[in-house]
Amino acid sequence: MTKPKNRTDWPDTTGVDDPPRDHHHAAARWLLGRYPRLAQLAARIHRVVVVEDGELCLDLDHLGDVFAGVAGYDAAWDAYERANREPKATDDDDNAWYRWQEAGPKPDSVITGLADLLPMSSGEVQSLRLLAMLGTTSVPFRIGNLSSLDTEGQALLADWCRVLQAG
Repeated sequence: MTKPKNRTDWPDTTGVDDPPRDHHHAAARWLLGRYPRLAQLAARIHRVVVVEDGELCLDLDHLGDVFAGVAGYDAAWDAYERANREPKATDDDDNAWYRWQEAGPKPDSVITGLADLLPMSSGEVQSLRLLAMLGTTSVPFRIGNLSSLDTEGQALLADWCRVLQAG
């Protein structure tokens, strides 16, 4: 294998029909090699994909921690909103709401990488959620999470199910 040039340069596994058995981390790498868009999404989350000594390294547990951190971020915002009422739009101070928002909780103060996940589309988030679920961190999941998957996301889901069936 040639050394990766960047964090999305996973070995192509489109010609490998069966996922690795009994090894979710290897199966995650198999998925990244089959779905370049998934590899790009994973690389966008700080500290999930790094190149060390010319080798790609995937931190599935950190990705899972990012998903688990969403609840903490939501709770921090709830507490902030209870303690600091959201300003109403007035002609006197058009920027009051922006200052209020800026003073609120920061995603990366909950977990590094959360600020990278939040602006993604729902389909992108759900594709990454499938990848994160292959790690050891408990990742919140509802069947409704799958409703925003596009055609490629549905193919990813099918391969993800193959990973689970392989052990």
